[in-house]
Amino acid sequence: MFPVCDDIIWTPEREPDARDGAPGRTVAALLGPTRAMVLLGIAEEHGPTTTELARRTGVSQPTVSHHTTVLRDSGLISTHRSGTRAYHLLTPLGARLVSQDRGQTSGRRAVDP
Repeated sequence: MFPVCDDIIWTPEREPDARDGAPGRTVAALLGPTRAMVLLGIAEEHGPTTTELARRTGVSQPTVSHHTTVLRDSGLISTHRSGTRAYHLLTPLGARLVSQDRGQTSGRRAVDP
């Protein structure tokens, strides 16, 4: 075990600002770039299918399916099936995460889990 020094203080040159750079920067830092693309893709289009998300994000359908499973298990999206298609929607929690990342105050396109 290493000794802990209480007098060492790290101070960044400036505080990070979620509004710096492109939308999704904070979400990408939290979730990873691919999962953030999937989440933001769901936020942009109400109820996209897994196939539509794969086409829009440029990643394979199995990869999108894996990421939507993780997002659903995390409570950020809900998924509804109709036949062979899976439609994805933001939950209130997912909508808040996306809207805060974009500097907005209200969540849009949310559904109750």
